[in-house]
Amino acid sequence: LLLRPKLFLLMLAVFFLPLSGWAQPTADNSLEGEMIYIPSGHFLFGTNKKDEIAEALSLGIPKPWYADETPRQKIFLKGFYIDRFEVTNERYKKYVDDLGAAPPENWENNNFPEGKNKEPVIWVTWF
Repeated sequence: LLLRPKLFLLMLAVFFLPLSGWAQPTADNSLEGEMIYIPSGHFLFGTNKKDEIAEALSLGIPKPWYADETPRQKIFLKGFYIDRFEVTNERYKKYVDDLGAAPPENWENNNFPEGKNKEPVIWVTWF
């Protein structure tokens, strides 16, 4: 009687073994970033700071760098996912190639600077 359960399991394994070859290969996700969830909530956006000492003008800036950030406001955002780390040149290149997007201006011939594949992409905007 002990032979029968073992025989059954062996036959079951032999039957399903060929089916494992039909499994779809997994996608190469090596360029996908790790994402984290930011829960919904309020945050303070902007500033009430004033450039009373004309600090920006002393640096040759025509207006304070925070002039477009007034007045301070309490904003509510729904929860969202965001990459844990900056987007690398390598990942951004995949985006550019896959969607035909324009590469950053500092890239030559649609390629990021040599040896900079793991560094954060620069010269891009969220607009």
